[in-house]
Amino acid sequence: MVVGGVEPVSEQLRLFFVAPELLDADEGAVVAMPEPLQRHVLAVLRLADGARIELRDERARSRVAEVVHGGSEPSLRLGPVRLLERPSGQFIVLVPALIKPKRWAWLLQKATELGADVIAPVESARCVVRWGDDPKKSERSRKILEEAARQSEGHAPPKFLAPVSLEHRVTELAASGAQLVVACPGDDSPLLRVVDGERSVAVFTGPEGGFTDAEVNWLIGQGVRPVQLGPRILRAETAPIAALAALRLRA
Repeated sequence: MVVGGVEPVSEQLRLFFVAPELLDADEGAVVAMPEPLQRHVLAVLRLADGARIELRDERARSRVAEVVHGGSEPSLRLGPVRLLERPSGQFIVLVPALIKPKRWAWLLQKATELGADVIAPVESARCVVRWGDDPKKSERSRKILEEAARQSEGHAPPKFLAPVSLEHRVTELAASGAQLVVACPGDDSPLLRVVDGERSVAVFTGPEGGFTDAEVNWLIGQGVRPVQLGPRILRAETAPIAALAALRLRA
C-alpha cells in the first residue's frame, strides 16, 4: 500500500544515515537532498528519478524516500516514519581514552560493527592526542560511525559524546546507574565475572601506555571496578573492542 506517495520499506534498499531534522518533515513532503547524500546517491550510485532509499537517524527512526530529479535541485519525497526496535542485549557504553587518529578511526568502525550503544571518550594523563574544544573532530568521528553503520547495516550508529576529563565522565556515568569497570592488565577479575549482564555497563580503557597508577587508584576509589580482558597486554584500540565483543558474545 502506498502511504503519502511512497511505499513503506518491504525490500532491501540502500541505507543512509542522516541528521534527525530530515526525518522530522511531514510525510509526503518533498525536501532538498542534503549535499553529502547527493554525492552518494547521484555521483556514486547514479540512482534514477523515482529510485527508493532508506533513511535512518541516531534516534533509530527510519523512513523510505523517493529520489526526485525534477525541480531546481535534487530532492527526496518522504514516506512515513517508523521507529526501529533496539536490538536485544546489554546496553554498552565504551569509554576509551583518546588515541592517534588512524587507530581511533579503526576503533570507531569496529565498535559500530559490534553494536556499541554509546562511545564516550576521555582525555587522560598519557593521551598523546588532545582535541580541546575543536567540534570538527567530534563531527568527523560521527561521520565515521555513520559510515560504519551504513556498511554493516546497523540499527543506528552509536551515540557519540565529545571528549571530557576522566573525572567529568565518571561523575556523568555514575549518575546514570550503569556499572562502571576499568580494564586493568594484570588484575585477576575477569570482565564477565564482574559485569552483570542484565544491567547497562560502561567500560573504561586507557590510551597508549595505559592509565597512570594514580588514575587507576582514583577510579577504584570512585567505585569503578577493575577487570582484566585476558592474559595478554592489549593495544589501546584493541582493549575496548575485546571488551565489547566479549559482552556481546555472552548475550
